[in-house]
Amino acid sequence: MPVLPSTLLMALIVAYGALVVVGALDFDLLDFDVDIDAEADVSAVFSAGFVALKFLNIGEVPLMVWLCIYGLVWWGISQALWLFWDQTSLDPNTTLLVVRNVAVSVMLTKFFTDPLAKVFAKPARSHPTDLVGRQCEITTYQATEEFGQAKCQTEASPLLLDVKMSEGELSKGEHAVIVDYDPQSKIYYVVAASDPP
Repeated sequence: MPVLPSTLLMALIVAYGALVVVGALDFDLLDFDVDIDAEADVSAVFSAGFVALKFLNIGEVPLMVWLCIYGLVWWGISQALWLFWDQTSLDPNTTLLVVRNVAVSVMLTKFFTDPLAKVFAKPARSHPTDLVGRQCEITTYQATEEFGQAKCQTEASPLLLDVKMSEGELSKGEHAVIVDYDPQSKIYYVVAASDPP
């Protein structure tokens, strides 16, 4: 009995995998994102639940990958404990043995999925206001209080921004500092940089 639940889960995972292989289901059918920030205004109980899911890497690692690792660990732990410990000192209350196996397997799965969480990590979301304070280079013939464009270096590829001068004018190739962002017009306001980057 202590091994049966984990064996059933493994059977379901294998059946699901077979359906994915023949094309009847998508591998990411059960995947979801755990976004704690989006749930910040729900009750403390739900927030604690999301923190627990994130701690266990559920949502950080695709759900089916997590379930496959968990199923294999749970089945292996259940088999090993049954063969080397439980069958010689069998407690008639097998529910406690199943609960013990589940708890041990969950923690081992968290350990095994920690490296995978870094592999599947999503890039950090950036906001346009994150560029305020950064330096950029004017790419149009001139940047004025009416129009202009500038190139801003980022950790990835450079961004081409629509800019307006807060005051004065700059010529192509000159450097400016982003001082504000207007979300309505999606335009960055810049001033001349005293020291080029």
